[in-house]
Amino acid sequence: MQDLPFVSVVFPCLNENKYIAACLDSVIANDYPKEKLEVLLCDGMSDDGTRDIITSYANKHPYIKMLDNPQKSIPNALNIGIKNSKGTVIVRMDVHASYENDYIKKCAERLIEYGVDNVGGIIITKPKESGFLANAIVATLTSSFGVGNSLFRIGSNKPLEVDTVFGGCFRRTLFDKIGFYDENITRSEDLEFNSRIKQNGGKIILFPDIKATYYARANFLDYCRYSYIYGFCGANNLKFVSKGFLKIRHFIPPTFVATLAGSFLLGILLTPKFFWVFALALGAYFPVAFYFSFKVASKDDWRYFFILPILFFCRHIFFGCGSIWGILKAVGSKEFWVKRIFKTPKHRTV
Repeated sequence: MQDLPFVSVVFPCLNENKYIAACLDSVIANDYPKEKLEVLLCDGMSDDGTRDIITSYANKHPYIKMLDNPQKSIPNALNIGIKNSKGTVIVRMDVHASYENDYIKKCAERLIEYGVDNVGGIIITKPKESGFLANAIVATLTSSFGVGNSLFRIGSNKPLEVDTVFGGCFRRTLFDKIGFYDENITRSEDLEFNSRIKQNGGKIILFPDIKATYYARANFLDYCRYSYIYGFCGANNLKFVSKGFLKIRHFIPPTFVATLAGSFLLGILLTPKFFWVFALALGAYFPVAFYFSFKVASKDDWRYFFILPILFFCRHIFFGCGSIWGILKAVGSKEFWVKRIFKTPKHRTV
């Protein structure tokens, strides 16, 4: 225990009165020595009672502190927390999750033991709402067909080098080396930061025995809306980041949507032969969707076989539409061309 580093846990939060208490309870229950721990909640001026809850915890536990984040964005919150931290190790956490009792200790130990730049674990995804549809939605978010090769979501049976992890654990000196989170990027800021680690020759390791439980939005409208938002924001961030940010998995849904939309329109405008391309695209998609639905249904609930193909399709269509619109907005922006013509810096160090 004497050899453990001082750890600063940084949480962005905004209007989280439904989740903040359970999250903090799991952090308090962690077995990391509290004299070597501080928990910094960077709050975006919440107005739903979140700040009162944090204050009540801080009064009981001196290592818990609240910092104001007037800008309200996640990267701003993270930068405020990191700059005000005392730890030689920074652990980023999410309020919409609860953590295993050894989460912080394993993060810090593995970071030091392996000598890499970022370590993290897997998330066990559970729905915020109850019911069959909510559980089916979560099944799509933990399937490789739904989220690609995002290993922290679908799991792994051994430590692996990856391109991103949930949360993350870093040495404080890393931020002096490559800069802080880019405050231009209000969503997917972790993807950009991790891509910067890799571009600077760093390594990111996922350890499957580091575990957190994440509570996902699991009603149908939110499922579709956030699929669109994540597609849009990821692609639109191309105006701030030149390379290494998006992976192959991010481009598959927009390619699929563009193929469907393009072939259908060309079939109307030019020749009906293009409808064959449209039919072939759907004909190739749904057997794969049914295959993965069968895999999930045979393991969890046979009723999933009938609904998962629809949920997979909705996720890919909305993510793809968001991505296409995000790319068009990015290419049409001044930032996109300025970055590529004048080679502006990849990030703001703030």
